[in-house]
Amino acid sequence: MQISFDKIGLEEIDFKFKVERYQTKGVFCKISKHLVKLHCQLTGMLETNCNRCGEFVNIKIDEIVSFLISNKTYNKKEALEVVEIDGDIIDLAGLIKGELISIKAGYYQCKSCETDKNLFEKEY
Repeated sequence: MQISFDKIGLEEIDFKFKVERYQTKGVFCKISKHLVKLHCQLTGMLETNCNRCGEFVNIKIDEIVSFLISNKTYNKKEALEVVEIDGDIIDLAGLIKGELISIKAGYYQCKSCETDKNLFEKEY
């Protein structure tokens, strides 16, 4: 789902779409000439690997995600919270895919590793 930055107004707009097998719904609106606020809920089942044994693990996702999106270079103190886009098009699907990659990078264990109380070798 792509949206032109210039066509976004000051009133909140509801949206709902699917990225791969993940459901996304939320709102977005412009909060200044060069800044858009996006707030959404991301739900679905994420397939990843157990970080201990490598087996596949399905993780239920129910995350609240918020972005500030700017079409200009953003130099204020809270710049770490701002996604700068190149051009006029906001790629919502691309933002959500990036968030999914970030979630997938977390530490997950399968059920058998969660119940296994034996210590495993650690490399330092």
